[in-house]
Amino acid sequence: MDILDQVSAKHIRDEIPKFDVGDTVKCDVKVVEGSRERVQAFQGIVIQKKGSGVGATFTVRKVSQGVAVERVFPLHSPNLAGLKVLRRGKVRRARLFYLRGLKGKAARIKEKTDRPSRCRLFPAWRLRISWCSTGAGPAGRRGRSRESMRPDEARSLVR
Repeated sequence: MDILDQVSAKHIRDEIPKFDVGDTVKCDVKVVEGSRERVQAFQGIVIQKKGSGVGATFTVRKVSQGVAVERVFPLHSPNLAGLKVLRRGKVRRARLFYLRGLKGKAARIKEKTDRPSRCRLFPAWRLRISWCSTGAGPAGRRGRSRESMRPDEARSLVR
């Protein structure tokens, strides 16, 4: 197996950006027409990633003029001239085959936003105190009473 790993390590490409299922990507594919070679773009949503190492592949789906087209690309292929991530998708599955049955706006995927966690923004959430929107404070409807809090927490609420 050691020789096989050495041979496959030569063909693995390092310049491929990190992408995941649900992302909208633009794949530049080398197309040979007669004696000429040109680059053709294929833009769509990644619906699956498969395999590892040199044999890794990913499937991209796009809808063009009402006709859906899915194409499987080998990740480390020399025919893949470039790969660009245009939009990060927020999905909770590894395979998005359910998109095949959806049309139009139903087939959209929400965009992933990178935000800091809530605990860093609001330290009160770290203490597990639920603040009521009416301004009742931590003793609000679903909050903890002052008796169930630690003494230093209850003291910090006194004005």
